[in-house]
Amino acid sequence: ETTPAPVTVVTLGDARPSRFDISLEKPLSFFEFLPVIASACAFVGCLAVSDYYMALVMLCGILANGVSGLLLSSMTIALKRARAAEGSPPGDGLLLASKGVIILKGKEDSVNGITRGRLELCFRDDIETDKPIPYLTITRPTLYFGICSFLFTLQFLMQLIFLIQGTTFGQVAFLTSLSVAWVQNFLLTSPEK
Repeated sequence: ETTPAPVTVVTLGDARPSRFDISLEKPLSFFEFLPVIASACAFVGCLAVSDYYMALVMLCGILANGVSGLLLSSMTIALKRARAAEGSPPGDGLLLASKGVIILKGKEDSVNGITRGRLELCFRDDIETDKPIPYLTITRPTLYFGICSFLFTLQFLMQLIFLIQGTTFGQVAFLTSLSVAWVQNFLLTSPEK
């Protein structure tokens, strides 16, 4: 017995360059600065009540998140496509969806961009260059991820050591700034209806 499934046929146009930027640029809103403002207020509040342990934890979190955001925002996501051989005939691709099939029709380059393409994290000035990277080479993205990992590990260790030594006010201020950041991340990543 067979089950009927929808079939979608997509005709693709001309291919884009073999590597192109797909990140979205949008202006920052006040809503995105809310966790920074909450953390800064908690930091100042901890300094005001002389809770230096919690102020140090807050400052480390602000610096770790700020530096990591700065480093990672200088990178972009790019789609790298496999190049088709010259003179190749029009290609077709097949994608299996959860409840159906998608058939891709068009030039081989266009179909390869979807069926065999891969996403890369690279710098904006590296998008146009398509040079191969030697094996075991420390690239800027690798170095930046290492710096971010170190900063977040340091932040985790400082929270583990100093959080229990803070005052009740400092701990409540820390949890408040953490919950503001959690709510903001939840709302930003929730799917739009």
